[in-house]
Formats: sequence, structure tokens, C-alpha cells
Amino acid sequence: MCARYTMFATPEQISGLFDLEDLPEIQPRYNIAPTTIIPTVAELPGQKRALMMAVWGLVPIWAQEEAKGIINARAETAAEKPAFRTGMKRRRILIPTSGFYEWRTEGGQKQPYFISMKDGKPFALAGIWEPRDEIPTSAILTTIPNEVVEPIHDRMPVIIGRDDFDLWLDPRVADAARVAHLLRPYPAEEMQAYAVDRRVGSPRFDDPVAVVPISLF
Repeated sequence: MCARYTMFATPEQISGLFDLEDLPEIQPRYNIAPTTIIPTVAELPGQKRALMMAVWGLVPIWAQEEAKGIINARAETAAEKPAFRTGMKRRRILIPTSGFYEWRTEGGQKQPYFISMKDGKPFALAGIWEPRDEIPTSAILTTIPNEVVEPIHDRMPVIIGRDDFDLWLDPRVADAARVAHLLRPYPAEEMQAYAVDRRVGSPRFDDPVAVVPISLF
């Protein structure tokens, strides 16, 4: 699963990656936790690509308001599950990130690892969203791990490459089968992982030091 991630790219980097204009100020975040309001990229019918804020924790439109949000959806079955299938057809989003965290048990303790691109550039996680009265809710899609993530965790978020943004976001592509080939592990040779401070386990620890390798302490 993916239960924590970061987003500390500059507005210029985000604008360039997603071809967005007139971005609002986005506060750098080093430890984003579920229930947080997060920036996502969406393309609504008849509208151009734009930034959309959403709660991380998807609540299906038919669920009660107090229902607990679902933070992850398994890519292999999302198109079939009642909570996710409409999102897979019509409400696909990209979630900008600078990297994400996963935990591995070492010596009886859970050790967090920061997983990112080797070049340090921001990238996009695959997500889906659902409308609510106040603000949309969202979930991150996960898949089997690549060779970088596999020693740490048995799942990883789906990463959408820039060349596939248009297809993934296109609301006219309502057949989930047409985007199924995108729901695969990202090439491991472009990624890296290293151990970081265990304080990442607390959502209150939101500091640049969170992504510094512990080997440098």
C-alpha cells in the first residue's frame, strides 16, 4: 500500500511536468498522511487540464458521509469493485509527488524508506476521485512492486509516465481496459530507495530532514 508520500517540487517543476498554468501556491510537504487535502491533476469533460484539490481517502458517492475514506485501490481489481469502477471509467487523476514512503521490519522495528526517482524530479501517481458536497475524495492505485520496492514492501503505487498523461486523464476514454496497460510497476532502473528517519512514522513530523538518508546523519 501507499500510506505516506511527499510533494516538495517547485511550482515551475509542477507546471512543466503537467502543462499547467496559473498554479496557486502549494506548500511543500514532506510527510503527507491520509485525510489530508492534496493537490491532484484532473481533466474534466469539456475542460482543460487543471489542478484540483481533494481529500486523500476516497468515499464512494453512494456511501454515508461518515464512511471511512479508502486511501488505496488495487489496480488489478479496481475496474470491477463498486467503490472504484466509476472512478476508473470517468474520474482518473494524477497525484504529483516527489517520492513516497514504505516500511520494512528490521531488528524488530519498522524502518521507513524513501522511494523516489534517481534524478530527484517530481512524478505522478495514478489516482481516482469521487465527488462529495464539500470537496472531492481520492485514492491512489497500487500494483505489484518493481525490483527497487520489492525488498521493502509487496505493493507500490502505480506511477504514470509523462507520455501517458493524456490517455490516463482523458474523460472520453470510459473503457477501463484501454488504460489497463498503464497499471504496471514503474521501471526500477529509474528509481531509488534509502532508509530515512523513523520519525516519519508520525504525521506531525513534516520536515525536509524526513527525506535525508539516515546514512548521512
